[in-house]
Amino acid sequence: MNLNAINASTRTYPSNPFINNTSNSSNVNFGTSGLGVNSLNQLLKLVQQILANLQNPTRPNPDTAPSLPTTTVQKDNITDLLGLGRNAPFTPVVKDMDRSGTISKGDVVITYGGFTGGEINRRTLTAADVRAINKPVTTTVENAKNLNLTYAQSQNLNKLMGFEGAFSSSIKDMDNSGTLTKGDIALVYGGITGGEVARRTLTDADIKTIQQTSSGNGLQELTTNQAKWNFITPSKNYDFTLQNNGFRIDGGRSINISVRNGEITNANYADTGEAAPEYSRATIEGLFEQVKQAYTDNAERIDVTYDSSTGAPASIYIDRSSMIADEESAYMISNVKVLP
Repeated sequence: MNLNAINASTRTYPSNPFINNTSNSSNVNFGTSGLGVNSLNQLLKLVQQILANLQNPTRPNPDTAPSLPTTTVQKDNITDLLGLGRNAPFTPVVKDMDRSGTISKGDVVITYGGFTGGEINRRTLTAADVRAINKPVTTTVENAKNLNLTYAQSQNLNKLMGFEGAFSSSIKDMDNSGTLTKGDIALVYGGITGGEVARRTLTDADIKTIQQTSSGNGLQELTTNQAKWNFITPSKNYDFTLQNNGFRIDGGRSINISVRNGEITNANYADTGEAAPEYSRATIEGLFEQVKQAYTDNAERIDVTYDSSTGAPASIYIDRSSMIADEESAYMISNVKVLP
């Protein structure tokens, strides 16, 4: 076909809002230069872009989109999703592409790190990705935290589990409540290997035994012996020897103490006869009160023995917290002589 003949011909085109049509062929040039074809392609691309923008007016840029805060669990889940090591030097950041304030489909995870600390990867999240990131942690015996137990609770737990002596026990906080609750798991370790020898999922009755029985028995024993002491010493006249083995300057030195009408009248060191300072003195009534207060404060360890004939304490050991050093109280009481 002769192109010059086409150029010379007169054509009529349908009405187009983007082209000023006339019957003159010079309005649209399909000459060999191709300029008319190029202009038409550019026009079509422009129309396509306009239509695309009408369908999606905003196209957020991940580099400028705000970052979403993530919990520790979500960070671990993202690390697993991307196949990164938990301890690897990489930092994944979730970009909030739809400004929803939550992790959602279409958000972009950009991972930074490596030698330069710059971007090393980015991923547009699918619905499955979002579910994986928001998946709650499954608590297992292996990753559950140990609950803090008092000495008395540990002793009761060992009895409950049927193990005493050279065995230790712990309780796994399976619901992450921070307190003893039904469903927590008790473990006992020991034996030849020192490994786990028993485990038990705790019931409400188990928890009652662990929490209440020990304290109840201790307080009951205290109450019984204090009543006996008060019965045989109505006048509160007595002599006794007190040895304070706690962390103090005169720790381990015995003091001979005389009490009349419930008040200390003499307190002298047994080895030298010199007067003992006020802070080293105590009455048996005062020692009873120290033990009672320890139970009230839920001290971690309370060991008390009582004289079978008088009810007076024979030995006392109180450790309020194993996390605090040198706050233990320890006494030996001997030579108790009740006077009329």
